[in-house]
Amino acid sequence: MTSGLWDCSVPNYNTFKQHLECNLEAECDGGEDEGPHCGFSSLACNGSVAVGDKCYENLQTFEVVSARSSEEKCKKRGGHLATMKSREEWKAFVKLFQYGKRLSMAMIGLRTSRTDWPKYYKYALMWADGTVSYETNTTQDFFLGQSRAVCGFYQFTMPLRSVLLECYPPKQRLFAPAVVYFDGEGEFYQAPIPSSEPCPQTHFRCAGDSAYCLPVYVRCNGVYDCPTHEDEEDCQRYTCPGFYRCRGSRVCVHPDNVCDGWPQCPQHDDETFCGVRCPDACVCQGLAFVCTKSFAAKDYLQMRFLDATGSGNPLIMLTNDGFSPYHINLQLWICLRAC
Repeated sequence: MTSGLWDCSVPNYNTFKQHLECNLEAECDGGEDEGPHCGFSSLACNGSVAVGDKCYENLQTFEVVSARSSEEKCKKRGGHLATMKSREEWKAFVKLFQYGKRLSMAMIGLRTSRTDWPKYYKYALMWADGTVSYETNTTQDFFLGQSRAVCGFYQFTMPLRSVLLECYPPKQRLFAPAVVYFDGEGEFYQAPIPSSEPCPQTHFRCAGDSAYCLPVYVRCNGVYDCPTHEDEEDCQRYTCPGFYRCRGSRVCVHPDNVCDGWPQCPQHDDETFCGVRCPDACVCQGLAFVCTKSFAAKDYLQMRFLDATGSGNPLIMLTNDGFSPYHINLQLWICLRAC
């Protein structure tokens, strides 16, 4: 036909349809070769692959394209380059290419992390929708001499269909459920955990039956860590009793991570004051003091939180030893009897 496609409405279509059908290429002028009858198809996605509320569609082109231009094409269609944040989504993506009939390269929405993210994400990758990719763990070796650019694509080689990830082979890939730990040098690693077990006290679990346990300090830090982004929701009302609240931010740090040798707070205040001895009558977490008796407060001008409910007379405690009100740090929170 003039369109360059086959006329599959002819009576003898059944004699040659096996060469055309369900190979991810529209070769019939009427679209008879692809659609809901194919093994990878889903009615919910108009014949493409569906996983949850996602549809994976194979858009072919014979032009030379980059990952950026491919992402722009996807955005014009109301989507993104493929993001695979679960085992099921990875399987669905690979499933698409089990039906192809030629060597193909598929662009995916994977790139190096943003330079304005906290440093503990330095060697992480992120998906096209801005979510950290905990499914593709890299090492700093990949980044040596590399520009921070789009780097993700998959190549499927027929007939073996071997999968190659250009971004660097992951040193370990654990799909959720797993516990994610950062090492303070820009890398992270995962440890398996049964979905029936609670996360460690230093972590919280993203939504879903099978989800990652992430460190508390990534909650409300301005970066999407959970697949459905709930870690950045309702941050104005987010509180963390018993944890250290970072200066000037909504980020909270578990006591086990305060003074652990590398900063989790945006202003690094969780690693400040670590060498100062806590007063005998107090329990200290970083710059937060809970005290039962008076102490020489003038020696601790960097103190940011003071719980004096058990001191008996907190107002006297603040004026003893020459400590006067104008010495109080303007960012200091004071908790008295009425707390």
